[in-house]
Amino acid sequence: MMRGVHHISLRAPGAMLDLGNTLLEVTANGGEEQRGLFAHIAFATDDVDGMIARVRAAGCPVLVEPGDRNLGGDYPIRIAFCAGPVGEELEFFQER
Repeated sequence: MMRGVHHISLRAPGAMLDLGNTLLEVTANGGEEQRGLFAHIAFATDDVDGMIARVRAAGCPVLVEPGDRNLGGDYPIRIAFCAGPVGEELEFFQER
């Protein structure tokens, strides 16, 4: 189940800005090809794997399979990416 937007990533010098209910991630990805209007938008979810199953069922391309990561310290997450309708990357973001 999706719980809302977790963060939006724009290409520029790196920073994470807290906008209250959503984070704005500004990244320095100089050489990366931009596939959409923004780098990616991340949706908060309690079930990354379930969201990717729904993406597959809808016939959308999965770009990054679900995987566990740690953003440093005690901040474990599970994420996955798929392609959005206009070529942008959509991320599913689960805090553990």
